[in-house]
Amino acid sequence: MRKLVGLLLAWGLAGSALGQTGYRAIPPQPKSTFIRGVRWEKHRYHQGNGDSWPMTWAADGNLYGAAGDNQNSPMNFWKITGEPGSDSIWLIDNLPLDPKIYCQGPNVDHERCIKPAGLLSVNGVLYFAVETMNYGDNPAFNRQHNINGWIITSTDFGKTWNREATPTNFFSGRLSSAHFLQFGQDYADARDGFVYAYFPAADDGNSYWENGDYILLGRVPKDDILMRSAWEFYTGLNTSG
Repeated sequence: MRKLVGLLLAWGLAGSALGQTGYRAIPPQPKSTFIRGVRWEKHRYHQGNGDSWPMTWAADGNLYGAAGDNQNSPMNFWKITGEPGSDSIWLIDNLPLDPKIYCQGPNVDHERCIKPAGLLSVNGVLYFAVETMNYGDNPAFNRQHNINGWIITSTDFGKTWNREATPTNFFSGRLSSAHFLQFGQDYADARDGFVYAYFPAADDGNSYWENGDYILLGRVPKDDILMRSAWEFYTGLNTSG
């Protein structure tokens, strides 16, 4: 997390080199009265009803999220409505992607290879970054290997999906797992015209669901999210003047 914050700050400070105008360090949203604080623990605690849970605040005012590796499906999609303390969670799609179709490669788990990575609402469209992965094919930490990733889209809040919005090899290698950064409801509070995403990566050239070595930062014009050639990645500050 510290590395990601550092990269975001560095990218903001390098605005003139990247064609940006200014950098606003303080977000426009008021300080949360619901989140009281953050405490870092060396152990991970979670209930066995799924993991990952990327979430976004959509144009209709509801939150949407996706769970991976849960009891009922390798990946499903949810709507969260209401206010804290009186919210409701509704299952919208129990299997946005069928493993029988997408888990055919020689290096993937053929039954449960699908996992959610990132979710973002922009101009009323949901962009859902997904990935295929394998369990424990790396001896270091027996970690889960992200193999390739792509983006599917929905214009009706997850009731139906364009599963061919991008090819399944849209992202690969260290970039296999795309996690979108959020900027308010339907991306309305973005500080510029870009969508930003971070990618957990490792020194061996791969991406892992856990126990990675660093985070990569990418961005793309928000109107070109589905165009792979429009994506660019932070490689360092331009200090040549």
